[in-house]
Amino acid sequence: MLAPCGAALCLLYAVSALADEAQLTLVDLTDDVCLERLKSDQPEQVSVARVADGSGVVVTCRPGKSDYPGIVLRPEGEGWDLSAYGHVEAKVANLGQVTSGVSLRIDNAGDWTTNPWNSETAWLKPGESATVRIRFGYSWGKPGFALDPARVTQLLVFVGKA
Repeated sequence: MLAPCGAALCLLYAVSALADEAQLTLVDLTDDVCLERLKSDQPEQVSVARVADGSGVVVTCRPGKSDYPGIVLRPEGEGWDLSAYGHVEAKVANLGQVTSGVSLRIDNAGDWTTNPWNSETAWLKPGESATVRIRFGYSWGKPGFALDPARVTQLLVFVGKA
């Protein structure tokens, strides 16, 4: 059984808290370089391929050892300074045949046991799409880790165990 999740058009943005402010694209999915930047810690379980029309990528997650298979996007430098923005969002679609939770997570550096991240999940039926949005300092719609948006070290997109 496959549990693919996909992204169309633009995947990752940092968006200002003010509606009329510009967006910062964290990765351009129309650029072939994006395939080099979207990595998985589980390459035997996760693959990334370009959509035929070039507008996005498809991330396919297969059953395996990882409880949360997906991809990681790291900044080209030491970190992203997103302090001028209010949230990060990703446009995702469920291309699989079963309902799946597609999660987006942004991290600060630190001991993983202190959960130095914010996360949000969209539950999608087959064929559905949505924008997953993380507001800094919140996880799953509630106050969470006090993320420092000036020191974002990575971004993850993942699903639950297939």
